[in-house]
Amino acid sequence: VAAALVVAAALAKEIGITMLGCMIAADVVLVPVVVTGSYDDHHTTQSDAFCCGGAAAAVAAAAAAAASPPAPPSFLRRFYRLVSWAVAEEPKCMRIAALAVVGVGYVRLRSWVAVDQLVRIYRKVENPIAFSQSPLERLLSTGHLHARYAGLLLWPLHLSADWSFECVPMISRLSDLRNALTAALYTYLTVVLIAARPWGLVTTWCRAAAAVMAAGQEESGGKKAAAKTKEEEEEEEALRLWAARWRLFVVAGLFVGPFVPASNVLFYVGTFIGERLLYFPSIGFCLLVSELLSGVLLWAAGDNEATGDTQPPTRVAAAEGAATADSASAGARASGQSGGEADTGDGASVGVAAAAGGPAAADGTIAGQCPSRGSSAVRAGGGCAATRDRLVAMRRIRTAATYAVIAAVLVFYAVRTWQRNWDWRTEEALFESAGRVCPTSAKVQLNLGILQRRRGDQSAALRHFRRARTIEPGYCEPGYWIGISLVNSGDPQSGVVELESALGCKYVAADALKALHTIYSVLHSNSPKDPNHVLVRAWVGPAAAAPRASTAGAGLRHGGEGGPHGGAAG
Repeated sequence: VAAALVVAAALAKEIGITMLGCMIAADVVLVPVVVTGSYDDHHTTQSDAFCCGGAAAAVAAAAAAAASPPAPPSFLRRFYRLVSWAVAEEPKCMRIAALAVVGVGYVRLRSWVAVDQLVRIYRKVENPIAFSQSPLERLLSTGHLHARYAGLLLWPLHLSADWSFECVPMISRLSDLRNALTAALYTYLTVVLIAARPWGLVTTWCRAAAAVMAAGQEESGGKKAAAKTKEEEEEEEALRLWAARWRLFVVAGLFVGPFVPASNVLFYVGTFIGERLLYFPSIGFCLLVSELLSGVLLWAAGDNEATGDTQPPTRVAAAEGAATADSASAGARASGQSGGEADTGDGASVGVAAAAGGPAAADGTIAGQCPSRGSSAVRAGGGCAATRDRLVAMRRIRTAATYAVIAAVLVFYAVRTWQRNWDWRTEEALFESAGRVCPTSAKVQLNLGILQRRRGDQSAALRHFRRARTIEPGYCEPGYWIGISLVNSGDPQSGVVELESALGCKYVAADALKALHTIYSVLHSNSPKDPNHVLVRAWVGPAAAAPRASTAGAGLRHGGEGGPHGGAAG
């Protein structure tokens, strides 16, 4: 069912297929590897001995088995056991295989429908990394791109519908300070990876397979792992390791994994930065932030036993220590062992100190800790009560400050979301906000010029169009818009020159032909005896009759009411 939902999501948006990788990561990182059942051939031999040869034969068989270890099973036998375990006993192996088959099937289906898996029609204005001639510049710019994506999640103050060239300048030098952001991001990812100790997962899988092939019965993974390291024997260390691996799953499966297709690492894409590509990674980011905030709140709450805000369970430890001491004293007396103070009647006190890790106090508390409320030390007005009150006050201040910081962060995110929603209320507001964030983007300047044409300000539109062409001379669409703006401004000669140059741009060639056809038709109607107009009209007429590729030519007839070009492609 989950695989079917993933395929349905991929049909809506290709990035949905990355959830298959997320499910595989959950099986590999979080779900324990369990080896159940016994393939031991020794039991069959001993049972046959008891059945057919009596007790003496059984004893002889057992002695022979102890004297000489059994011959190892053949390779085919071990391989058969391994396959049987993977198919019949370990369900995660079949789940991973099924998810992999679904993923390959989707890729093959998409290849059959779309012929090509990659977007190859893009230009420098859309993704400048693909057109850089320097390998170092491509490497540094790609790393900075990843850092900018992470920055948009962490601090979404500056958002834009279009991040095209040259909104974010390329990085060509190692001395560029922006490389520090890249280093910070990849340092965090490396720390998460090392803390989770993924090589332990590989060891666990290998030892589980070896246990099956060796025909032994054991369990591997989780709290019963056969491949535990010495640190994992400790419960606290095991919990830390589990938390680290959960964090690795979130980072790999919900943060980095869904972003890989748009990362410009495996292949170049037709978008430099697209905020829509952060929808799935934002899920993993929210989980990581929630874990961080929960840890901060636990830190702010502090240790109850240290602060004394609630009564520590020292009396329970004292009772348990007394019982332990009584049993130890009884055992010592029974064995005849005695020391300098072995039988002084203080066994219970010694037991309390041993159980709590220190000498016992007169009122049943532990030395080095403040006594519980209502104890004799507090009633006597000792200095420990003042220390307790000071710690409680500090803890409350720390908790209040932590909640205030968290509330401020949440308010910032909420307010920024509300403001950004208003940016999308109209097309004009959207691209005006993009102009404030990315004034050096060629596409943003082009769209701002189109907005000025709608308002009838041809001079302002020309400034935006010319700036767009200055930012990226290879960006050919501004030539068309400059041409029709010049015509509308009363300079048809210069406008015709620009429109004729725009015929070489495949993105606006049809619109340029349509505009030229209209212009020469008007010129011929005004000067019917001029042969030049007739010849040019005969040249552009058949081509202009072809269907237009876009609605950009409507700007010539309706005073620049055509929609912004390039849209929110990011």
